[in-house]
Amino acid sequence: MEKERIQKLKFHVKSEDYFGTLATILDLFRLDVLEKKFIFDKDKVLKQIVKDLKYLQDNFVIVKKNERHTDTK
Repeated sequence: MEKERIQKLKFHVKSEDYFGTLATILDLFRLDVLEKKFIFDKDKVLKQIVKDLKYLQDNFVIVKKNERHTDTK
């Protein structure tokens, strides 16, 4: 299960859509809180987000898109 989660996370990083995906999840979370529907386990979702962000911090670096492919001399 953990290996699958890491593979999905790497896929989103490689596809350059992790932040968009995270924003969507957080917006759904926000709507659920505002509407008091409690459709999903918020604690579980937040723990997963924290875990993913820690993994990203340990294994990746954020580089501005227009600076990614420039050579430093």
